Amino acid sequence: CIWALVITLLGYVLCSALNPKASLQYTFTPGHPFATGVEIDYLEPIEWLPQSHDQDRTLGAFWKYLAIVLSFAAARDWLMGASRQERRSGDGASRFPGDRMQWLLWTLAINAAAVSLVGMLQRLDGTQQLLWTFTNHINGGHGAFGPFPYRSSGAQYLNLMWPVTMGFWWVLRRRNVARRSTSHRSGGDPHVLLLVLAALTAAGVVVANSRGGFLLLVGLLVAVFVLMMLWSKRQVGFKLGVLAAMLAVLGVGGWLGGEALMARFRSEDIGSMSGRKLIYEDAARMAEDFAVLGSGAETFAPLYYFYRKKDPAWNGYVHDDYLETRITFGTVGFVIILLIFLAVWLVPFVGNGIPAPPEFFLLIGVAMVGILIHAKFDLPFQIYSIHHQFVLLCAVLTSLKWQRG
Repeated sequence: CIWALVITLLGYVLCSALNPKASLQYTFTPGHPFATGVEIDYLEPIEWLPQSHDQDRTLGAFWKYLAIVLSFAAARDWLMGASRQERRSGDGASRFPGDRMQWLLWTLAINAAAVSLVGMLQRLDGTQQLLWTFTNHINGGHGAFGPFPYRSSGAQYLNLMWPVTMGFWWVLRRRNVARRSTSHRSGGDPHVLLLVLAALTAAGVVVANSRGGFLLLVGLLVAVFVLMMLWSKRQVGFKLGVLAAMLAVLGVGGWLGGEALMARFRSEDIGSMSGRKLIYEDAARMAEDFAVLGSGAETFAPLYYFYRKKDPAWNGYVHDDYLETRITFGTVGFVIILLIFLAVWLVPFVGNGIPAPPEFFLLIGVAMVGILIHAKFDLPFQIYSIHHQFVLLCAVLTSLKWQRG
């Protein structure tokens, strides 16, 4: 079911790229990093097929989506297999978390914590360069966080990852309790490090200075805390550990970035959502014009040049991924994407993956719900690294099976 939908979506994008409705010519001003104008020449496409208003952009999007799909397939196939050590010593039954799943989740956890740490160091240093090396052209050069030129993207990436790290820690702790491990009781097991990594990752959201990211962080912390309290009755030590980690997140984050974040909440542009309301008004007309088949993947930016009435700036994104998807993919493509996501969550309940405890699914679900909420007010799925990370988590989900009882 998933593959039928994915192939349909790829075919939909490729069809629109090969059926262009317009040819665009961009104009550039010397010394300016972005295009300053665009001219459009209309062509004669097959009207009842998906169309693109910028063939080059849509064709580039097709190759990007194909790469993401192949990455999903490779990750899922790899996770479903066993390591060499497991094949030698195992009884043939797959167990969660297997060696490969642990390698992947440890890598994701360490990487997210490293991104958070680098972003914090940049904030303390005061540099506006990306990784102290590259000039940042976004938002006038202000607001970079780690490798992300847009601070909100950094916060979105971290908010996507820290609940997953918490879920991994929860699973390993549960396994050690079941084994009555001495290393668990003494606090010496490596899984304890995951709690530190999760706290460090989440603290970076505060330091990133993203208002939306911070509000979402608070909501995610509450959701994770409630789930863990309800799912882990009579485990006082566990509850105290979770509470300590969450207090550490707010304490460290507040100490390093609380003052700057509060200044952003007091700024005058909060009422206009940093100009988003103007973009939404102009983009709503675009959604009406391209309601059924869309304008073509990744064609919002050039077309917005002609549609902006309320907004004097030429913005490259709607800052509402749902609205932008409706514009570029139309209702048909939007529905296909929704069906793919629903199918991903259906697989653990009907598929034949590796049995995994419900708490792991719950924490991945919290992470995904968080990024989907933020997508209503920003652009996480327009950022390749966040988009790819989300799809990688989908691969993890489809390799597992909800363990009942």
